[in-house]
Amino acid sequence: MSRECGFSINSITDYLPRFRAGTLTAKEMIEAIRQRIKEINEGINTQLDLRKKLEDHIEWFNNKARKSK
Repeated sequence: MSRECGFSINSITDYLPRFRAGTLTAKEMIEAIRQRIKEINEGINTQLDLRKKLEDHIEWFNNKARKSK
């Protein structure tokens, strides 16, 4: 499940033994999940910025093509 949620191998090697030993608290796991959500949101924002940049390039080329006609 951790890999499906995108947790790094390093995170899993830290959390899994503690989970199995019963020493990982719910609060710690909630914080780790919140951190993962933050990382996902940052990745989404980066991709949205890139998408906007690409759309701007398309518009620039469209304008250039219209002017050259």
